[in-house]
Amino acid sequence: MMDNKVFTADEINNRVVSMIRQKFSENDEFKLNRIIQGEALAKYTPTLSEQAQIDAFSTLVLSARQAGVDAAADSLLLQSVLDYEVAQVRLAKAPLDPLAYPDVGGINGGKVANPALAIDADERAVAQAVVDGASVAVTDLVTARAVV
Repeated sequence: MMDNKVFTADEINNRVVSMIRQKFSENDEFKLNRIIQGEALAKYTPTLSEQAQIDAFSTLVLSARQAGVDAAADSLLLQSVLDYEVAQVRLAKAPLDPLAYPDVGGINGGKVANPALAIDADERAVAQAVVDGASVAVTDLVTARAVV
């Protein structure tokens, strides 16, 4: 996870399907499903060869599904790491100096604080919340990525 590519649910799903398609075509899957339905309805008994194919297909589907679950978890973790890294960069910037951002004109000639100061404070608060809310897994991966 040293790369910055976060996979979408569709990309992960496509990968899972691709893992299955490497060994079983759509037609193979359709045929096996018909055999399984026939067996479930007590209308058909699979041959030993068909049962072996069903078992191999089931094993592959479970393995591909787990790979998809793992990829989704990895992508979630990576997104959290990227958010943390962006937050660190934001917090490394010095806060805006209020003297450099004077009050601006308000309604009826009054003065109000420069909005840039509020925006800066809000961005810093959001970044700090990301850093404060990071899990150990996130900070460990951030550290590992910094070493590479």
